[in-house]
Amino acid sequence: MIARDSLQFDTLEKIRSRCAKVGIVGLGYVGLPLALLFSEGGLASQALTLMSRKWRRLTGAGPIFTAYLPLK
Repeated sequence: MIARDSLQFDTLEKIRSRCAKVGIVGLGYVGLPLALLFSEGGLASQALTLMSRKWRRLTGAGPIFTAYLPLK
């Protein structure tokens, strides 16, 4: 039980200090905005998508089709 509590504490500390690394699989309607929010929050994030058409849009070959919604 102590190891689990220690891992949880370490994870929370990494998030608070902005040292955590976040991985997101899929840049769909949830993954892309989530990756942006983590990045804007100061966390290093990496995303993986298998949709080459979407990747071309994200890298400048076309418009991005999601809108940023501010949190309230």
